[in-house]
Amino acid sequence: IRRPAIDPPAKAIAVTSFYAALPEDGEIKALTNSSKRKIAALESVFRLHDRASVYDIKVITTQQAWVGLYRRAIILVSEIALELLDAEELQALVAHEMAHEYVWDRWEAAREPKDHIALKKLELYCDGIAVATLPLIGVRPTRFYSALRKIVHFNIDRFGMAAATPDGHPSLDER
Repeated sequence: IRRPAIDPPAKAIAVTSFYAALPEDGEIKALTNSSKRKIAALESVFRLHDRASVYDIKVITTQQAWVGLYRRAIILVSEIALELLDAEELQALVAHEMAHEYVWDRWEAAREPKDHIALKKLELYCDGIAVATLPLIGVRPTRFYSALRKIVHFNIDRFGMAAATPDGHPSLDER
């Protein structure tokens, strides 16, 4: 039910688009050994979902703790999230982001008109795939919720309640 992995020409377009939009100092290239270990731990999630070598992983500078999937080609991790999360929590959030590929067309269709109800349902679906993924790589499913809590509470502390649940995202209670 998942779309095939992004093909190399489409990936090249996505990467070019990403770099065109990124500020010159937006990508973090010098990572600590701890950060490198966390990123290396993502390989087990990629292999399980038959996505080894499909995604580029970019650590970016942003004000928020955040993990995302850009155009089915790049896993984005904010420097803050990388510092805040342990390896298992990062695996959990990346499993969620990878799950968006299962619903990519529906997610894109709901994103443009800002159909928040549909987006919430799709986010919860991706949560379910992430939670189902984790035991298959030897990670407790509770690590997904602990990662979400860290991200949400960090963003609330820094930006207030509006940052807790962006439009189209379920609250922690709903999750």
